[in-house]
Amino acid sequence: MKYKHTVSPSFLSKLLQFIMLITGRRTRLEKAINLQRFVENAPPVPNHIMRRCSVEKKEISGRAVWFLEPKRKSSKKVLLYLHGGAYINNMLSFHWDLIGAISKEIEAVMVVADYPLAPKATYLDTYAFMDALYGLLLEEFKAEDLVLMGDSAGGGLALGFTQKLYQEDKFLPGHLILLSPWLDVTMCNPEISNVQAKDKMLGIDGLVLCGKTYSGDADPKSPWISPIYGSLDGLPRISMFMGTCDLLLPDGKKLCQHLEKKGVEFDYFEYPEMFHVWMAITKLPESKAVVKQIGKLLGKN
Repeated sequence: MKYKHTVSPSFLSKLLQFIMLITGRRTRLEKAINLQRFVENAPPVPNHIMRRCSVEKKEISGRAVWFLEPKRKSSKKVLLYLHGGAYINNMLSFHWDLIGAISKEIEAVMVVADYPLAPKATYLDTYAFMDALYGLLLEEFKAEDLVLMGDSAGGGLALGFTQKLYQEDKFLPGHLILLSPWLDVTMCNPEISNVQAKDKMLGIDGLVLCGKTYSGDADPKSPWISPIYGSLDGLPRISMFMGTCDLLLPDGKKLCQHLEKKGVEFDYFEYPEMFHVWMAITKLPESKAVVKQIGKLLGKN
Protein backbone atom coordinates (compact mmCIF):
# COMPACT_ATOMS: atom_id res chain seq x y z
CA MET A 1 0.00 0.00 0.00
CA LYS A 2 1.17 3.51 -0.81
CA TYR A 3 -0.36 6.48 0.99
CA LYS A 4 0.19 10.19 0.51
CA HIS A 5 -1.15 12.53 3.17
CA THR A 6 -3.37 15.12 1.51
CA VAL A 7 -4.22 17.39 4.45
CA SER A 8 -2.36 20.70 4.32
CA PRO A 9 0.59 20.91 6.75
CA SER A 10 -0.41 22.35 10.11
CA PHE A 11 0.69 25.79 11.28
CA LEU A 12 2.47 24.18 14.24
CA SER A 13 4.58 21.97 11.98
CA LYS A 14 5.63 24.99 9.92
CA LEU A 15 6.43 26.95 13.07
CA LEU A 16 8.62 24.13 14.41
CA GLN A 17 10.60 23.98 11.19
CA PHE A 18 11.15 27.75 11.29
CA ILE A 19 12.44 27.45 14.86
CA MET A 20 14.80 24.65 13.76
CA LEU A 21 16.15 26.90 11.03
CA ILE A 22 16.86 29.94 13.20
CA THR A 23 18.34 27.86 16.05
CA GLY A 24 20.79 26.00 13.80
CA ARG A 25 19.52 22.49 14.39
CA ARG A 26 21.24 21.25 11.23
CA THR A 27 24.68 21.46 12.82
CA ARG A 28 23.88 19.95 16.22
CA LEU A 29 25.21 16.46 15.44
CA GLU A 30 28.46 17.81 14.03
CA LYS A 31 28.93 19.92 17.18
CA ALA A 32 28.15 16.95 19.41
CA ILE A 33 30.85 14.85 17.74
CA ASN A 34 33.43 17.64 17.74
CA LEU A 35 32.78 18.60 21.36
CA GLN A 36 32.25 15.00 22.51
CA ARG A 37 28.98 15.98 24.14
CA PHE A 38 26.34 13.28 23.95
CA VAL A 39 22.98 12.45 25.52
CA GLU A 40 24.15 9.35 27.36
CA ASN A 41 21.24 8.61 29.68
CA ALA A 42 17.61 7.98 28.86
CA PRO A 43 15.01 10.07 30.71
CA PRO A 44 12.85 8.23 33.25
CA VAL A 45 9.56 6.70 32.23
CA PRO A 46 7.05 9.56 32.49
CA ASN A 47 4.03 9.50 34.76
CA HIS A 48 1.52 9.36 31.90
CA ILE A 49 2.93 5.95 30.96
CA MET A 50 3.24 4.78 34.56
CA ARG A 51 -0.46 5.49 35.10
CA ARG A 52 -1.50 3.38 32.11
CA CYS A 53 1.04 0.57 32.20
CA SER A 54 2.75 -1.85 34.49
CA VAL A 55 6.44 -1.06 34.00
CA GLU A 56 9.25 -3.55 34.55
CA LYS A 57 12.87 -2.52 34.07
CA LYS A 58 15.41 -5.20 33.25
CA GLU A 59 19.12 -5.10 32.49
CA ILE A 60 20.61 -6.84 29.46
CA SER A 61 24.33 -6.65 28.73
CA GLY A 62 24.55 -3.74 31.14
CA ARG A 63 21.83 -1.73 29.38
CA ALA A 64 18.28 -0.92 30.48
CA VAL A 65 15.24 -2.46 28.84
CA TRP A 66 11.72 -1.40 29.85
CA PHE A 67 8.70 -3.69 29.49
CA LEU A 68 5.47 -1.69 29.37
CA GLU A 69 2.26 -3.69 29.70
CA PRO A 70 -1.03 -1.76 29.46
CA LYS A 71 -3.35 -2.43 32.36
CA ARG A 72 -6.09 -3.00 29.78
CA LYS A 73 -4.07 -4.99 27.26
CA SER A 74 -6.18 -6.11 24.28
CA SER A 75 -3.57 -7.04 21.65
CA LYS A 76 -1.24 -10.03 21.52
CA LYS A 77 1.32 -7.97 19.60
CA VAL A 78 4.63 -7.11 21.26
CA LEU A 79 6.46 -4.02 19.99
CA LEU A 80 10.20 -3.67 20.39
CA TYR A 81 10.93 0.06 20.07
CA LEU A 82 14.40 1.24 19.02
CA HIS A 83 14.95 4.97 19.46
CA GLY A 84 16.77 7.33 17.12
CA GLY A 85 19.65 9.64 17.93
CA ALA A 86 22.19 9.00 15.13
CA TYR A 87 23.70 6.14 17.18
CA ILE A 88 25.39 8.68 19.47
CA ASN A 89 22.50 10.09 21.53
CA ASN A 90 20.08 8.34 23.84
CA MET A 91 16.34 8.74 23.69
CA LEU A 92 14.62 11.99 24.60
CA SER A 93 11.35 12.79 26.33
CA PHE A 94 9.76 13.09 22.87
CA HIS A 95 10.44 9.39 22.34
CA TRP A 96 8.54 8.52 25.50
CA ASP A 97 5.64 10.70 24.31
CA LEU A 98 5.46 8.75 21.05
CA ILE A 99 5.84 5.40 22.80
CA GLY A 100 3.04 6.36 25.18
CA ALA A 101 0.76 7.42 22.33
CA ILE A 102 1.36 4.18 20.43
CA SER A 103 0.88 2.09 23.57
CA LYS A 104 -2.44 3.79 24.24
CA GLU A 105 -3.56 3.28 20.64
CA ILE A 106 -2.74 -0.41 20.24
CA GLU A 107 -2.97 -1.59 23.89
CA ALA A 108 -0.07 -4.00 23.46
CA VAL A 109 3.12 -4.79 25.36
CA MET A 110 5.94 -2.45 24.35
CA VAL A 111 9.61 -3.15 24.96
CA VAL A 112 11.89 -0.11 24.93
CA ALA A 113 15.61 -0.76 24.47
CA ASP A 114 18.46 1.45 25.71
CA TYR A 115 20.97 -0.09 23.29
CA PRO A 116 24.75 0.65 23.32
CA LEU A 117 25.79 3.94 21.71
CA ALA A 118 28.86 5.38 20.03
CA PRO A 119 31.51 6.52 20.71
CA LYS A 120 31.77 4.18 23.72
CA ALA A 121 30.40 1.35 21.58
CA THR A 122 30.28 0.40 17.91
CA TYR A 123 27.71 -1.45 15.85
CA LEU A 124 29.24 -4.76 17.03
CA ASP A 125 28.29 -3.99 20.63
CA THR A 126 24.83 -2.88 19.56
CA TYR A 127 24.20 -6.08 17.62
CA ALA A 128 25.47 -8.22 20.49
CA PHE A 129 22.94 -6.46 22.73
CA MET A 130 20.20 -7.02 20.16
CA ASP A 131 21.01 -10.72 19.96
CA ALA A 132 20.66 -11.05 23.72
CA LEU A 133 17.43 -9.02 23.88
CA TYR A 134 15.79 -10.76 20.94
CA GLY A 135 16.67 -14.15 22.37
CA LEU A 136 14.98 -13.18 25.63
CA LEU A 137 11.86 -12.01 23.77
CA LEU A 138 11.62 -15.31 21.89
CA GLU A 139 11.56 -17.12 25.23
CA GLU A 140 8.43 -15.21 26.23
CA PHE A 141 6.61 -14.41 22.98
CA LYS A 142 5.93 -15.91 19.56
CA ALA A 143 8.10 -14.50 16.78
CA GLU A 144 5.08 -13.78 14.56
CA ASP A 145 3.65 -11.53 17.29
CA LEU A 146 6.82 -9.44 17.51
CA VAL A 147 6.98 -6.06 15.79
CA LEU A 148 10.28 -4.21 15.43
CA MET A 149 9.68 -0.48 15.34
CA GLY A 150 12.31 2.23 15.20
CA ASP A 151 12.76 5.86 14.30
CA SER A 152 15.77 7.25 12.42
CA ALA A 153 18.85 5.26 13.52
CA GLY A 154 16.50 2.89 15.36
CA GLY A 155 14.72 2.22 12.09
CA GLY A 156 18.00 1.39 10.39
CA LEU A 157 18.91 -0.91 13.26
CA ALA A 158 15.54 -2.68 13.07
CA LEU A 159 16.01 -3.43 9.37
CA GLY A 160 19.68 -4.38 9.63
CA PHE A 161 19.05 -6.70 12.57
CA THR A 162 16.17 -8.42 10.77
CA GLN A 163 18.41 -8.97 7.74
CA LYS A 164 20.97 -10.56 10.09
CA LEU A 165 18.31 -12.83 11.60
CA TYR A 166 17.35 -14.10 8.14
CA GLN A 167 20.97 -14.75 7.18
CA GLU A 168 21.41 -16.77 10.38
CA ASP A 169 18.19 -18.73 9.72
CA LYS A 170 16.56 -17.49 12.93
CA PHE A 171 12.94 -16.69 13.64
CA LEU A 172 11.93 -13.33 12.16
CA PRO A 173 9.57 -10.75 13.65
CA GLY A 174 6.16 -10.55 12.04
CA HIS A 175 6.37 -6.90 11.00
CA LEU A 176 8.78 -3.96 10.77
CA ILE A 177 7.60 -0.37 11.22
CA LEU A 178 10.22 2.20 10.21
CA LEU A 179 9.74 5.87 11.11
CA SER A 180 11.99 8.18 9.07
CA PRO A 181 14.63 5.41 8.98
CA TRP A 182 18.35 6.08 8.52
CA LEU A 183 19.25 3.45 5.94
CA ASP A 184 22.67 4.58 4.67
CA VAL A 185 25.07 6.32 7.06
CA THR A 186 27.33 7.38 4.16
CA MET A 187 24.64 9.77 2.87
CA CYS A 188 26.01 9.18 -0.66
CA ASN A 189 22.70 9.08 -2.53
CA PRO A 190 22.95 11.93 -5.10
CA GLU A 191 19.23 12.63 -4.71
CA ILE A 192 19.86 13.90 -1.17
CA SER A 193 21.10 17.20 -2.58
CA ASN A 194 17.58 17.84 -3.89
CA VAL A 195 16.16 17.66 -0.37
CA GLN A 196 18.97 19.40 1.51
CA ALA A 197 17.50 22.91 1.31
CA LYS A 198 14.13 21.67 2.59
CA ASP A 199 15.49 19.95 5.69
CA LYS A 200 15.76 22.35 8.64
CA MET A 201 16.76 19.63 11.11
CA LEU A 202 19.50 17.39 9.70
CA GLY A 203 22.89 18.15 8.16
CA ILE A 204 24.83 15.78 5.92
CA ASP A 205 28.25 16.39 7.53
CA GLY A 206 27.04 15.64 11.05
CA LEU A 207 25.30 12.45 10.00
CA VAL A 208 28.38 11.19 8.15
CA LEU A 209 30.53 11.81 11.24
CA CYS A 210 28.07 9.93 13.43
CA GLY A 211 27.98 7.04 10.98
CA LYS A 212 31.78 6.74 10.94
CA THR A 213 31.89 6.81 14.75
CA TYR A 214 29.29 4.03 15.01
CA SER A 215 31.07 1.96 12.33
CA GLY A 216 34.38 1.76 14.17
CA ASP A 217 36.91 0.12 11.87
CA ALA A 218 34.25 -1.36 9.58
CA ASP A 219 33.09 -0.16 6.18
CA PRO A 220 30.11 2.20 6.77
CA LYS A 221 28.43 0.50 3.81
CA SER A 222 28.28 -2.78 5.71
CA PRO A 223 24.62 -3.94 5.70
CA TRP A 224 24.65 -4.11 9.51
CA ILE A 225 25.40 -0.39 9.53
CA SER A 226 23.69 0.74 6.31
CA PRO A 227 20.94 -1.83 5.63
CA ILE A 228 20.08 -0.30 2.25
CA TYR A 229 22.98 -2.45 0.98
CA GLY A 230 21.73 -5.65 2.62
CA SER A 231 19.71 -8.51 1.19
CA LEU A 232 15.93 -8.15 1.20
CA ASP A 233 15.32 -11.87 0.87
CA GLY A 234 12.77 -13.33 3.25
CA LEU A 235 11.88 -10.08 4.99
CA PRO A 236 8.53 -9.71 6.76
CA ARG A 237 6.09 -6.93 5.95
CA ILE A 238 7.63 -3.47 6.19
CA SER A 239 5.68 -0.27 6.85
CA MET A 240 7.59 2.99 6.43
CA PHE A 241 6.70 6.61 7.20
CA MET A 242 8.62 9.48 5.56
CA GLY A 243 8.30 13.25 5.27
CA THR A 244 9.31 15.18 2.16
CA CYS A 245 11.44 17.66 4.14
CA ASP A 246 13.72 14.90 5.44
CA LEU A 247 17.26 14.31 4.17
CA LEU A 248 16.61 10.60 4.54
CA LEU A 249 13.68 10.63 2.09
CA PRO A 250 15.69 9.61 -1.02
CA ASP A 251 16.99 6.46 0.66
CA GLY A 252 13.51 5.66 1.93
CA LYS A 253 12.20 5.81 -1.62
CA LYS A 254 15.17 3.79 -2.83
CA LEU A 255 14.33 1.06 -0.34
CA CYS A 256 10.74 1.01 -1.57
CA GLN A 257 11.97 0.48 -5.13
CA HIS A 258 14.12 -2.44 -3.99
CA LEU A 259 11.25 -3.96 -1.99
CA GLU A 260 8.91 -3.68 -4.97
CA LYS A 261 11.39 -5.44 -7.25
CA LYS A 262 11.90 -8.19 -4.68
CA GLY A 263 8.19 -8.66 -4.12
CA VAL A 264 8.42 -7.91 -0.38
CA GLU A 265 5.10 -6.81 1.12
CA PHE A 266 5.39 -3.17 2.19
CA ASP A 267 3.44 -0.01 2.99
CA TYR A 268 4.74 3.47 2.28
CA PHE A 269 3.26 6.54 3.98
CA GLU A 270 4.46 9.94 2.76
CA TYR A 271 3.67 13.24 4.46
CA PRO A 272 4.37 16.34 2.33
CA GLU A 273 6.38 19.12 4.03
CA MET A 274 6.97 17.10 7.19
CA PHE A 275 10.36 16.91 8.89
CA HIS A 276 12.48 14.11 10.32
CA VAL A 277 10.63 11.99 12.93
CA TRP A 278 7.81 14.52 13.18
CA MET A 279 5.58 11.85 14.71
CA ALA A 280 7.49 12.18 18.01
CA ILE A 281 5.94 15.65 18.45
CA THR A 282 2.68 14.06 19.47
CA LYS A 283 0.64 17.27 19.62
CA LEU A 284 0.91 17.67 15.85
CA PRO A 285 -2.19 16.58 13.93
CA GLU A 286 0.17 14.85 11.49
CA SER A 287 1.59 12.84 14.39
CA LYS A 288 -1.84 11.79 15.60
CA ALA A 289 -2.60 10.60 12.05
CA VAL A 290 0.52 8.42 12.08
CA VAL A 291 -0.39 6.86 15.44
CA LYS A 292 -3.85 6.02 14.09
CA GLN A 293 -2.30 4.45 10.98
CA ILE A 294 0.05 2.36 13.11
CA GLY A 295 -2.97 1.14 15.05
CA LYS A 296 -4.67 0.05 11.84
CA LEU A 297 -1.52 -1.68 10.62
CA LEU A 298 -1.41 -3.72 13.80
CA GLY A 299 -5.07 -4.66 13.80
CA LYS A 300 -6.65 -1.86 15.82
CA ASN A 301 -9.93 -0.89 14.15
